[in-house]
Amino acid sequence: MADKQKIMIVDDEPHILDFYCTVLTNNGYHCVCYSSAEHALKDLDDSFDLLITDNRMPGMTGIECLEEVIEDREDLRRIMITGSYGTQEQMSSILDNGLAHSMLNKPCGMDHFMTAVKEQLAISEGNA
Repeated sequence: MADKQKIMIVDDEPHILDFYCTVLTNNGYHCVCYSSAEHALKDLDDSFDLLITDNRMPGMTGIECLEEVIEDREDLRRIMITGSYGTQEQMSSILDNGLAHSMLNKPCGMDHFMTAVKEQLAISEGNA
């Protein structure tokens, strides 16, 4: 990897945001963290390779964030992380409608998390 791949992470829980960022940074990625979808969308540009967002957040939800992202950066790879409040049908709908390319459930093991990140970044680079 010549340049560090840049990942946008959106989660309203500071300890989770910090944890994901630490794990990704320790694995050689450049992370930019946001505690709200609204703030993240203001900074969204072509430099990001991957978006990881929580779904349930105050204000704009992760689903609403993904809908906005698709309008500006349809090519951006997207991972949704969600808690146990959603049904399997709702989660399948997010994937089926192309809002997210991958879904992870909280809590998510680090091996599963890193596998999803690497798969989406490989697709972003055209290596998958």
